Amino acid sequence: MPTIKIIDKRPEKKIKVAAYCRVSTSDADQLASLDNQKKHYEELIKAHSEWAFVGVYSDDGISGRSINGRDGFKTLISDAMAGKIDFILTKSISRFARNTLDCLETVRKLAVKGIYVKFEQDNINTKDMDAELYMSVVSALAENESRSLSENVKWGIQKRFQDGTYKMVSPPYGYIYEDGVIKMDIEKAEIVKKIFTWGLEGLGGYVIAKKLNNLSIPSPRGKRWGASTVKRIQNNIFYTGNIIFQSTYIGSDGKRHKNQNNVEAYYCEEHHDAVISQEEFDKLKKLAALREENDPSKYKKRYAFSSKVYCGECNSVLRHKIQHTYNLKYPLLACPKHIRDKSKCSMKAIKEAALKDAFCTMVNKLICINNRVLKTMFIELSNTEIPQCENNESELDRLNSQEAVLLEMQAKHNLSSSVILPELIKISKARDKIRIAENSSNIVDRKAALRELISICDKEDVQKEFSDSIFTAIVDRVVVLSKKEIVFELKCGLRLKERLVRA
Repeated sequence: MPTIKIIDKRPEKKIKVAAYCRVSTSDADQLASLDNQKKHYEELIKAHSEWAFVGVYSDDGISGRSINGRDGFKTLISDAMAGKIDFILTKSISRFARNTLDCLETVRKLAVKGIYVKFEQDNINTKDMDAELYMSVVSALAENESRSLSENVKWGIQKRFQDGTYKMVSPPYGYIYEDGVIKMDIEKAEIVKKIFTWGLEGLGGYVIAKKLNNLSIPSPRGKRWGASTVKRIQNNIFYTGNIIFQSTYIGSDGKRHKNQNNVEAYYCEEHHDAVISQEEFDKLKKLAALREENDPSKYKKRYAFSSKVYCGECNSVLRHKIQHTYNLKYPLLACPKHIRDKSKCSMKAIKEAALKDAFCTMVNKLICINNRVLKTMFIELSNTEIPQCENNESELDRLNSQEAVLLEMQAKHNLSSSVILPELIKISKARDKIRIAENSSNIVDRKAALRELISICDKEDVQKEFSDSIFTAIVDRVVVLSKKEIVFELKCGLRLKERLVRA
């Protein structure tokens, strides 16, 4: 009979656990907090015998509004998807992501792989929750925290706007911060004075830029001067000693926009030392307006492609230029970034004639499908229901106040999430309905643009030559994907790809 050796039972497979933590600034206190979080999670995971410690992933000084730039977060998700992690611990939903879309997409992606996330502070484990409820929870809590934080920050900034104490991140060219006070940089301020003096003498931006380059004076960015840089300085009221706070603002899309009565602006007189007088500033603006009025063709858009054709690689606006070959002239559209530095953009110039041919081809296709496709699209768009919501602003104020009361009650009386969440979800859905109603103008604009496109297709014959008027009427912009392919983005919302034959 053979000898039987008794061995230990096969060890149980441990759950591979990792943690994620983040602080939003690089302040010393925040970094110390980050170190404490890392230590806490490492000790917590190692204290569980059924868990295998994978590591603590972190980001410091990074906002949670988007995953862009959050290298620690992206590495965490990448490792999890590669099978290195089974379970993730994090402090709260707001530390994981304040952008609901990013958060939901990430959690769904992980759940498909059987990887779950526990938010300690919110007492939420995605393994134990219904997907729809989880979406509502994240939408109600994460968006609320992000919105509250954003509103608090904006409120503080606006208060500083109102009392004139707001401190700019960096003052314009010609000024410096000294002991927390904006003061003139004498040497650069003299250059600014020259720019205004030359402008008052009748010189244009291009000529002034050329004079500055000939004098080997570096631009504000340390490079060569251009007409646009000169114009920006001449149009900046800051040089009069006055300032307009919130001339630009950050929109809900997270991008900076020019303030065209979108939000309140604040005008502060004698905020700092002036380089030029208000009278000189006003006189130069009137001179520029008069010059434009006398020669509009020189200062306004000159042809259909102006500011409408974009590089698909770097998103720069393509510029018109002429190529000379064997005594022949070929109009081209070229990417300015490629012209300056080919390593930053590889997009080569395209012939204007090729773009015109591609447009004619596209219009002819639209004429062919007009009755069968475009008119059907118009009917469907006309039947799209647009939610109606009266007194949007007052209703939003009411919802926001209601939400603030609920959150205050939760904080003061320690109410259970199961009590507070259904109400927060109702408020979130009502707010979404108002937002959809406010965005309904987009549907109206698309419908009007589609109606015009159909009208053009009804009355036009096959296009043999490029038409400036038709291009201007139906095209929002053109994106050049390569030397052989472009996309026409129409005002009605259609995106149509065409090949460039005469590349």
